[in-house]
Amino acid sequence: MIADHQEFARVGIRSLLERGPDVEVVGTAGNSAEALQLVEREGPDVVLVDASLPLAGWLDVTRGVLRPGGTTRRTRMMLMAQELTDDTLLCAVRAGVHGYVLKNSPDWVFSTAVRSVADGEPFLAGPAIRRLFSRFTLLPNHDPATVPGELADLSSRELEVVRGIGNGLSNREIARRLGVAENTIKSYASSILTKLNVRNRVEVALTACRLGLVPLYPALLSTQRGAPGSAVAPRPSLPQGHAPRNQSMSGAGRRQAGC
Repeated sequence: MIADHQEFARVGIRSLLERGPDVEVVGTAGNSAEALQLVEREGPDVVLVDASLPLAGWLDVTRGVLRPGGTTRRTRMMLMAQELTDDTLLCAVRAGVHGYVLKNSPDWVFSTAVRSVADGEPFLAGPAIRRLFSRFTLLPNHDPATVPGELADLSSRELEVVRGIGNGLSNREIARRLGVAENTIKSYASSILTKLNVRNRVEVALTACRLGLVPLYPALLSTQRGAPGSAVAPRPSLPQGHAPRNQSMSGAGRRQAGC
């Protein structure tokens, strides 16, 4: 089943896929509601959904299809996008899609991708694989069982304070976690700035991330500041007319926070 808001795209992709003797397109949809109805009625093996469905419709379809008991048969999700972005790729992986392909890919890539996903094998377009591999350069390159040389002068308690700063905790929150007075944490923080030769807490936090003391990509909705294991506190609302920083306002990016 194909879900794309552009009719010419639906017609073209359908024609491309049906050239193969073992592929049948059971229906097409122009929005998420139509797509979910088709999935329930037809039970396709693969749903090929466009990332530019209005208001992150592809994510609505993915969640509807992959939810427990959502379909009577094993339906797999495959995402297609006009261009590759980190946000969409990360969101797709978190949502559990089984394939990711660019819309400007050669015909054989589409056919191969659909067949692979139908057979239970995940498929990533070449550019997506290269993008994922490139992210490994952001990981720390030291043995995680040892303390990086840049932090060798810090005491074990100062390392705990660095981790707390890297997780965005205030002095009060760090003090509560470590069971010490807030003034003690202030003293540790001052010593840390001197030993690391940095100017402020932001640089300490960046150092903690770069050296692997805190997760570079923490799990969503996993912890609340100062309360491990609880839900994340809601972000303060923005003044009317202001958009969040670095958030794309086109296509699926309008609701990337929903990932």
